[in-house]
Parts: sequence; structure tokens; C-alpha cells
Amino acid sequence: MDVYEALYTTRAMRRCKPDPIPIEVQRRILDAAIRAPSGGNTQNWRFMLVDDGDVKAQLGPIYRSCIAQLWETIYKDRLVAAAADPGDPEMAQLLRIQRSAQHLADHFEEYPLLLFSFVQFDPTGGSIFPATWSAMLALGASIGGLVTALAGRNVAFVVNALSFFASAYFIGQTRYDARPAAAPKPKGILALTGVTDLIEGVRYVRQRSHVAALMFVKAGWGLAGGVLLLLTIFGQPGGASLGTVR
Repeated sequence: MDVYEALYTTRAMRRCKPDPIPIEVQRRILDAAIRAPSGGNTQNWRFMLVDDGDVKAQLGPIYRSCIAQLWETIYKDRLVAAAADPGDPEMAQLLRIQRSAQHLADHFEEYPLLLFSFVQFDPTGGSIFPATWSAMLALGASIGGLVTALAGRNVAFVVNALSFFASAYFIGQTRYDARPAAAPKPKGILALTGVTDLIEGVRYVRQRSHVAALMFVKAGWGLAGGVLLLLTIFGQPGGASLGTVR
């Protein structure tokens, strides 16, 4: 699997086969992780791979306890709202995610390999994310995702493309207030430039802190993902042909 296929097919997958991961593949995963960039090139990371059944049996109850607390605290209000209106597309998606996450918890001991990433002297954890992502890409490249493994790369790309149509459908089902605003229609230069709409949008976000938080989180993840993507591409053989920094 090349780097592009690994990037395009790496997803949050919580349904895996219990087949053991060979030691050589585990070595490649860790070798890829330690090639990632870190702040000041300090490389203050530690990794632990767990495939021992007895250890996983001890960790399983702890993980299930933690996720149960998650449902009863951070996600409680959203899950209650979703249960009350399961026909709403957004609520239905949340319930599907919960079922998937709960499946992971219920079958924790069946997962063939667990990767624990640790970082020293960095309370934000920012220096461990690139290394963990590199490990995930290496895992995807080594053993592949479910669709890729069963049906091949081309089918995986088709499934990925069709997922955009599914996303478009759910977006189309989103309900919102389409009534026109009571403010008078702008005239002149404001109407041509859309400045008034921009100002109204900024005012709307400022009045709703949770919307602002989502915007900044989305932008941050998008920027971080783009940087990691470029680093991965430039790290490929021949990647320097994409450009030269002087």
C-alpha cells in the first residue's frame, strides 16, 4: 500500500478481526512512529504495544468503566436528546457512533494489538499526535482497512467516493430556519461585497461560544492534517521533486 492509499483509507475503525499482528509488523509500526516530527526534535515519546491476552483481560473492564462514565457525563445530554428524536439525521448519526464505540468496549479483549502513546514534558500532548498518526498510517499500510483488505484498493476508493454522496444526503436533510432576516436589504456597495452578511455571521458566532469553539477546532484540525499530509508526501522517495526550499 502506498502513502496515498494509506492516507485516503485510514479511518476510525472499531470492528476488527482478532487475527494476531506479526512481530515484524509491530516493529514497522513503531519504526514509522519514531520518524515523526516533534517539538525541538526532542523525541520525548514512549510507546507500548500490548498483545498479551491476560493483560488485555485486565484492561477491558477499566476501559468499559471509563466509557460508561463518558456516556453518563460529557455525552449524557446529547444521547438523551438523540434517544428522544432518533429520526433526526444528526441524532441518528450520534447513536450510530455510540453503538460503534460501545462495540469496541464490549469486544475490547478481542482486539489483536493495543498501542499506547506517551509523551514526556509536554502537558499539551502536541508532540505525540504526529507520531501516533504515523503509527496509524503504518498500521493501515501494513494490514489495511477492512474494505481494502477484503475487496482491494479500487473498491475502497469507490466506497470512499460514495460516502460523499451519503454526506450530501444528510446535509440536505438538515433542518434550519429559512425565514428571511428582519433587517432591511443592504444596498449599494454592501450588497455587492457581502460585507453585511460577513458582519452578521461574526456577530452570530460571537453570541454563541460553542459555535466559535467548533469553528476553531475544525480549522485547527484541518491545518494540522494538512501539515502532516505534506510532511508525509515530502518524505516519500521523489518527494523533493514537488518543490525546493531555498
